[in-house]
Amino acid sequence: MPSPIKKWLLIQPLSLPVLCLALAILTVDTTSPVALTLLICTGILAYLISRKILILSILTSLTGALLHHAQLTSQHKATLLDGEKIEILGIVHNIPKSNNNRNSEATIKVLQGPRIIENTKISAYIPHQNNLAIGQKIRLKGKVKIPDAPANPSIFNKKSFLHRKGIAIEINNSEIHTTKLTAPSYHLHSFAESARKWIRKKLTAGIEHSSSSDIILAMFLGEKPTTAGDIMTHFKHSGTIHVFAVSGLHVMMIGLIVAIALKLCRLPTHIWIPCVICSMFIYAIVTGMNPPAMRASIMGAIVLTGLLLLRKSSLPNCLWLSGIIALISDTHSLFLPGFQLSYTVLIAIAFTGNWWMKRYEWINYIDPFFPHSLLNKKQKSWLYIRKKTSETLAVSSSAWAGSSILIWTYFGIITPLAIIASLPLMLIVFIILITCCLSLTIGTLSPPAGKILNKCNAATATTAHLISKYIASIPNTRHQSKPWASGERIVIYHIPKGGAAAYLSLGGGILIDAGNKNQFYKEIWPSLNKNKARIDTLIASHPDINHVQGLTQALEKFPIKQLLIPPGKTRSTSHNKLIASAKAKETKIITPYKKTLPIADNIHLEILHTPPSHSPLSDDRCLVFMLHWHNKRILFLNDSGHNLEHWIRQNNHPPNKTKLNPHILVIGKHSTEESIHPEIIAQLNPKTIIATQSYFPPSQQRSQEWINAIKNQGKQLLLLNQSGAITITQTNQKLQLKTTLK
Repeated sequence: MPSPIKKWLLIQPLSLPVLCLALAILTVDTTSPVALTLLICTGILAYLISRKILILSILTSLTGALLHHAQLTSQHKATLLDGEKIEILGIVHNIPKSNNNRNSEATIKVLQGPRIIENTKISAYIPHQNNLAIGQKIRLKGKVKIPDAPANPSIFNKKSFLHRKGIAIEINNSEIHTTKLTAPSYHLHSFAESARKWIRKKLTAGIEHSSSSDIILAMFLGEKPTTAGDIMTHFKHSGTIHVFAVSGLHVMMIGLIVAIALKLCRLPTHIWIPCVICSMFIYAIVTGMNPPAMRASIMGAIVLTGLLLLRKSSLPNCLWLSGIIALISDTHSLFLPGFQLSYTVLIAIAFTGNWWMKRYEWINYIDPFFPHSLLNKKQKSWLYIRKKTSETLAVSSSAWAGSSILIWTYFGIITPLAIIASLPLMLIVFIILITCCLSLTIGTLSPPAGKILNKCNAATATTAHLISKYIASIPNTRHQSKPWASGERIVIYHIPKGGAAAYLSLGGGILIDAGNKNQFYKEIWPSLNKNKARIDTLIASHPDINHVQGLTQALEKFPIKQLLIPPGKTRSTSHNKLIASAKAKETKIITPYKKTLPIADNIHLEILHTPPSHSPLSDDRCLVFMLHWHNKRILFLNDSGHNLEHWIRQNNHPPNKTKLNPHILVIGKHSTEESIHPEIIAQLNPKTIIATQSYFPPSQQRSQEWINAIKNQGKQLLLLNQSGAITITQTNQKLQLKTTLK
């Protein structure tokens, strides 16, 4: 008599092979001994169960390991071209999205060029004026660059993102020449893009440029809404953001809609089943061939084919088979959140659905001794509704329980109320998809009728938004990761091109400078927002665009109570706009003249130096302040130059009794002068120096001389272009410094 585990594995013979495949890919990617040990143990288990399962496990794991190793090797070889100028002939793999009249990124498949990157994909920056089509052949000439790792905490990791798409390098174009040739292998991609354009036009006819049209396109095509940023926030906080990602649910609904329509036409089984399978694959292809959609199409095709052949299909076995196909077709997909969430949800539904169904039996309970034949139509309808409600709640609960850990890991949020919110929204999504299908068919024959349907669909989409907004507004219904909402820390950001920013998670929270507008939204805001930073005070060190322009954006994002600015008037447009925005929001504006700003118990900010307000250069008008933090001192010199050096020589010694002696010195770089002289740094005598710029004196030789002079003093020197952002914390009255880059 076989054990229950052996019996279960024999019923699902593909479970161990897909597990071996995943572990083999993980072992090759991470070289982890734990993954290798688990792979060997799984192989031994397969041997004990069945030789056929063992052989299949070995074949899948070897295939996955070899494919992934070849992919990683190809990507590694591509990085050897870093810094070289190359010329390639490539195929446009995806259309670059518009980016406010700036160069946009596109994925290019290399046909001709350096041998080590032929038949691989690279990322390229395409000028916005170039209108490209998928499959179009183009010639590019430019310099190869390896994407940078994120230098600031919790911001988008472009390098990792491209790596999981099989891309290792990007090319900054100096020349681009388009051709009218199209690669035959991209006809399917070209068809999908043409279909998307046609669908967008049809589904938005009569409701163009509205938030409801964005919701419709997001639900039907999976396109992220481009307007009204609150839409994404409301759906995310209500736990229903998944309705914007074309997944197995959408594919299943499209297949169901087509099946109902064909069965109403009284078509025989051997006709409507192949039509439904084709419709699911076409929908998955048109919406971008996302892994969850393709997985659902494969599973649906297997189940329907079994139905056509009068064979009952096993949902778990269909799931394992689709997993094998998906991983072999793209081994990197194992590490993608979409792939992991899709399969985790399906596994949870398959193995915990019945358990959840029993938890909700009370909803559709009826006395087992009561004959159903005695129920009238109203009672039967009510019983049917209750059954469907309990089934939907069971599926929603198992899906939520299965995905919650991954959602917390990747997105830092858990919304238990999503179990309830999914009930009306899934029905609304189904109605929207039905209306979209009607609009595409009827609207093609009669455009006025299509516009009427679109307006009805817009009302439905607005209802979905209102429901998500209401659920999101209910207090204490979600739990978010807020690592910076409590505790004390200081983050010195790495801002390129002369910018600077520092976040003090002390008291109500302080932001010192914030780069320019682009730097704020690229390097600072994602970090502050993801970590849920608290900020009520802004400090502008001096009126330079790369320091203060981002503070205007911070005024819009945080409940700012006060703003500290240097004294005097300035011609800086960005600085004047910051002041005007602060006045419009009735924010208290403080112009300090050597004063102390209390922050919290044993924490205060001391303004040490306020330079003359008549200086023509903004860098000559830097505020200099010392942070007193539990008996530790951090001195911010910002972009000060010779004027500050002169002031330090005069004031930083007895009998003036203003000996600074900070534990940490944070310095920038004056725009026209050399860095703070090593003699001045020796006089200040800090233990650690954090340099906020990667360049110091004008020449490389003198820059290295400056660095060597600092190190010869026995100081710890951290250059932000090498270390990335630095997070400073205190433990047992000792300062702890953590760099973002290794």
